[in-house]
Amino acid sequence: ARQLIAVPDSLLQSPNYADSGLLGCFRNQAMLLDGVRYSLPLGAPMLMLLVNTDRIDPEQLAGKTWDEVELAIAAASEATGGIVYPDADGWLAWSLLARTLPLIRSHSDVSVFFDVGDMRPLVDSVPFVQALEQMKKHSVPLENGQPRGPEEVFNRVASGQAVAGIGWPSAHFLEAGAAEVPVAAIRLPGSERNFLRTENRWTTRSDGEQRQYELFDHQGRFVAVTTASLHASQAFELATWLSNAASSQVAARSVATGPFRRSHLDNFAPWIGNSVAAEHVGLWSAELMAAGDSRMSAGFPELAGRDEYLGILAAAVRSVLTGQVQAEAALQEVANQWQTLTEKYVVEAQRAVLRRRK
Repeated sequence: ARQLIAVPDSLLQSPNYADSGLLGCFRNQAMLLDGVRYSLPLGAPMLMLLVNTDRIDPEQLAGKTWDEVELAIAAASEATGGIVYPDADGWLAWSLLARTLPLIRSHSDVSVFFDVGDMRPLVDSVPFVQALEQMKKHSVPLENGQPRGPEEVFNRVASGQAVAGIGWPSAHFLEAGAAEVPVAAIRLPGSERNFLRTENRWTTRSDGEQRQYELFDHQGRFVAVTTASLHASQAFELATWLSNAASSQVAARSVATGPFRRSHLDNFAPWIGNSVAAEHVGLWSAELMAAGDSRMSAGFPELAGRDEYLGILAAAVRSVLTGQVQAEAALQEVANQWQTLTEKYVVEAQRAVLRRRK
């Protein structure tokens, strides 16, 4: 609401900030609003596929599709194996969105979660239903009364209770002084097919077309300078220092951040410590670099009531994974509730306009 000062071009071009050293999704997307940068990144974890290296070779899964990965994990799974998804708070919503993205993202259609023309929800469309059905088929059962956050998912994979999981590695997930664990982290799988929404059919991606897509805004921290600042110039100097020179010492102390500069991948200890087996750190670095620099990453829209939208979806995913309802019916109800929310906030926005005009 016009409470932030746009980052000066002189700062963005300064070697103290080193804009070119940022991973692409931070430089080109996460910091922008209407093409203007209002903040500097302090890092965000990238959702990745965590793999227990004692149970499966991560090199076999890197760059593969969800279909291929799920088959390989099913073959390596035991009674308690499979893919473990975080289900605390709204994480099941983020898991489904990340799982669905490679089925729907394309250069020919920018609509992902809503139709950009009329704001009609797309969450009940064929790709979402298919992704949710696959999640149910290959997921580790949820536990009543014991919701799992990203840390619990990591530890499930590290202990071998699950072959793989959706999350990210972090030094904060290990006890101080803990030895390395048998975990590798690779980019989330992709898809050879994508659904053409406008034609209501599946198609095979062309040679050279991107197959893996990232969801980048589930966590993260940014620093900005407000219009109330009496010393904006000095504040921007501090923001620059936090986002570059001090980033590995300061930003890495939060579990909600992750590497966001290429230099962080050469000095990984503050970010992941021993949470990735030493022989697989190079794989993690290469996969994170590819994910961070990939084109057409996506984020859930910054809508009024955004947490309500995601909460509704998370509850529906849980009901499907626990066998209470079928995927198609659950997502149809989500679409209905999302439509109601959209209408509610549109009306409230119109009322706000009228109030301002009195």
